[in-house]
Amino acid sequence: MTIAEKIQISADETKFTLFKEGLFYKCYNEDALIFTENVKEYKVSAKYIKSVGADVLSLGFPLTVGDKNNLTLDTIALAIDAISFSEEATSVVFTVKNKDLQNYAHFKESIITGVNEPLSTINTTALTTQASVITQRIQDYDLANRTPMECIVFIQELKKSLNL
Repeated sequence: MTIAEKIQISADETKFTLFKEGLFYKCYNEDALIFTENVKEYKVSAKYIKSVGADVLSLGFPLTVGDKNNLTLDTIALAIDAISFSEEATSVVFTVKNKDLQNYAHFKESIITGVNEPLSTINTTALTTQASVITQRIQDYDLANRTPMECIVFIQELKKSLNL
């Protein structure tokens, strides 16, 4: 099965699909959103796929994680409010009433750009002020007369002061 076919299956609003890929379950695009919002928060990665001509979101976890974290197909079905599910050779297909995909565009953009916070909540004035304070601290730091350890401590203090 090609990645384009998997993406097309993931776009189906009445199905949630976990694909078996080696020793992992993987889900793509819309299904990755449903999984992270309803089942468990996992790291979602974005990769530009040339054959598809777009960025593709994916999430994967080992088949054996279910035993360790109580993440079974039954608990997934319950979490996503599935009507039923069937385990096939290459995938597990859950039938759902309707996927709630109204946050998908924002979700995809946040994964691709790496900004996990809604853009409207970022206070640009505070960021600008904070940047100017940090810039001034760097300019005033006497690097030539400091030990490497003092420089490392200074950088660590700068990182702490960012509070992002």
